[in-house]
Amino acid sequence: MSREGVEHALRARADERDRVSGDLLDLESHTTYQLLKGASLRGETQRRWAAAQESLVTLWSLNDAYRGVLRDAEQIRATRARLTPEQLSQLTELLAGPSVVLRATAKPVEQRSLLPQKDERLTLDQTLTRMDAAFREVTSALNDIDAVWNAVLPRLDGADSDLRHIRDLERQLGEGADLTAQEAELKRLRGSVLEDPLGPSAEPDLDRLTKLLAGSRAELELALTVKDEFARRREDLVAALDRVRAAESEARLAHGAVVVKIALPPQAQPRGRA
Repeated sequence: MSREGVEHALRARADERDRVSGDLLDLESHTTYQLLKGASLRGETQRRWAAAQESLVTLWSLNDAYRGVLRDAEQIRATRARLTPEQLSQLTELLAGPSVVLRATAKPVEQRSLLPQKDERLTLDQTLTRMDAAFREVTSALNDIDAVWNAVLPRLDGADSDLRHIRDLERQLGEGADLTAQEAELKRLRGSVLEDPLGPSAEPDLDRLTKLLAGSRAELELALTVKDEFARRREDLVAALDRVRAAESEARLAHGAVVVKIALPPQAQPRGRA
C-alpha cells in the first residue's frame, strides 16, 4: 500500500471501529437484551438465546482482536511523520493481510480432536464480516422475542385489568364469583410468554380467556347499570309518593275548612262594613 493508501485505510478503519463500538453498546443497552440477561428461559427460547450468546462471545472476541490490530497500526503510524518502507510494509500487512488472530476455543470433549487446535487468522474485512454475522444472529433473536412480547404482554396486562375490574364490580353488586381458574390460567400464560416466547403460541388460549373475561365484565356492568337505574327510579317513586301524600294532606285540610264553612249558621258570617 502507498502512504496515501495507508492513511486512508487507517482513517476508514478508525471510523469503522467507532461505529461498531457504538452498535455493540446499543445492543447491550437494548431493553429486551437487559431483560433476557437475568431471565429464566426454557424451551425454544432458551436454545435460541444460548446460541445467540455464543455468537455474542465470538463477536466481542473478534472485536477485541480487531481493535488490537488497529491499535498496533496507529502506534506504528504515530512513531514518525514520514513512514519508512519497512513501516509501510508492516502497516500494509496489518491493514490488508491476515493480521487478526482468532484463538482456538476449548470445545466439549465430544467435539475435541487429539490433534492440536490451530488459531485462525483473518483479515480486517473478514473479521468485520464475521462480526456482522454474529451481530445479526443476536439481533435476530432479540427481534423475534421482542415481537412476541410487544404483541402479547399488553394483552395479558389488559386481561389482568379486566379481572381486577370484575372483582370491583362484584364488590359493588355485593356478589362474588370463583375466578380462581381464570387467575391461574392468566398466570400460566404470562409465565409461558415470559419464559418461552418463541415456543408454542399462547394467543389461542389468551383469545379464549380474554373473550370470557370480556363477557363477564359486560354482564356485571349491565347488572350494575340496572341496579343503579332501579335505585334512581325507587328514589323518584318515593319522592312522587311524598308529593302525593302532601297533596292529600292539603286536600284533607281544605276539605275540612269547606265543611266547617258550610256548617256555620248565616249570622256567624262576618258582617260587611257597608
